[in-house]
Amino acid sequence: MRHKTMNGLLALALAVPAAAAGQEREDLLSMTESAAAAALMADRDSPDIWRAIGLAVDLGPRAGQELRAAVIDAAWAEVRREAAARAGVGPAGGDPDRLFLLFEAAEAFRDPRAIPLMVEALKYGGGVMDALADLGAAAFPATLAAVSDPGGHPHRVSGGVTVLRFMVEDGVLNGRQLEQVRDAARERLSGTQDPFILRAAVRLALALGETELRRTVERIAADRVFAEALVLDAFPLIPGSHAEDTDNVQEYARLFLSGGGAGIGPIRKRQ
Repeated sequence: MRHKTMNGLLALALAVPAAAAGQEREDLLSMTESAAAAALMADRDSPDIWRAIGLAVDLGPRAGQELRAAVIDAAWAEVRREAAARAGVGPAGGDPDRLFLLFEAAEAFRDPRAIPLMVEALKYGGGVMDALADLGAAAFPATLAAVSDPGGHPHRVSGGVTVLRFMVEDGVLNGRQLEQVRDAARERLSGTQDPFILRAAVRLALALGETELRRTVERIAADRVFAEALVLDAFPLIPGSHAEDTDNVQEYARLFLSGGGAGIGPIRKRQ
């Protein structure tokens, strides 16, 4: 009897989330795309904005032009709001969940109009790298510009380097574009670079399969003085941090030179 009771409770526990998910989907479908677009543009604190974002994420590339434009505009508004708060010229207390969900919705559209927004979102990571790579040649100029920006946010640059690697691995770039990628890889494997950028550049260099770039990666792996000069000392007040970052970059180079690291992200995922 006790066994039957436990089974019944388990079935109920499993049924409740399923029912809730079904209700949530029904709520999304009850909102029209026009209503969702209006909610996104009218009041960022309205409870309807979450339903609107949820509908956009659920529809993905099936979303209409009105909803796509509203999501992209709302996401840019959140980006500007966050930037103003960080600069001390706007109110604090932005909602990162809303920002990330808006990014997720925009990424899901696979819409070239969202490319500038997705390049901005690179510094937050996530599926945006795959979304840009899926857009291929359309996203190439903006991605290359982000990678080549000497003052770019390290995560945006490293994310852009990874997008270029994905494009190389996908085989979607023409000869001229591949040469531009080689130039960008050489640039990011010289001077002084953030460790995030160097690790991404190591993988890009090896994906390109060019002898000169591979030799640079081999030198990073074997030559401590060369590697130390490449790695930015991001935390000079923390003893040992530069040595640790250099160790990490060298180990990373050795691993990928050996053919290992297949399970280490970011790994390409297609829609």
